[in-house]
Amino acid sequence: MDGVKRAPADFPRKSAPVSLSGEQLKQLRLPPADRFNSGVVDEAAVYRRWWFCEDLVQQLVTNTVNRIRAGQVTSLDDYVNKLHQWVIKQEWARLSVTEPEALWIRDRIRTLVEAKRKAEVMQF
Repeated sequence: MDGVKRAPADFPRKSAPVSLSGEQLKQLRLPPADRFNSGVVDEAAVYRRWWFCEDLVQQLVTNTVNRIRAGQVTSLDDYVNKLHQWVIKQEWARLSVTEPEALWIRDRIRTLVEAKRKAEVMQF
């Protein structure tokens, strides 16, 4: 290992576009999903972005679980989608969180709350 802390594999990564000399812009096609990118990702920067998003997720999971216990959440999917809309509308989030990251946050909240619900047998 190279000593760089890494975000989970499912966290969105952007890579730098590649260009080659010549008359037209050319792009390199790499798996997975045959996306056009250079394949170069700054893992340290991705880790910092993941840490920021994961911290937000943990706060929102705590809030969601407390609301479930208080009977304020009737549908986890609806509530998590509302949280997603709330995140993308925040001024700080527009400057800090990309749309793929916001979707990751939404999915991560759902996953963690469902796991807590199963572990604690919380009811909706």
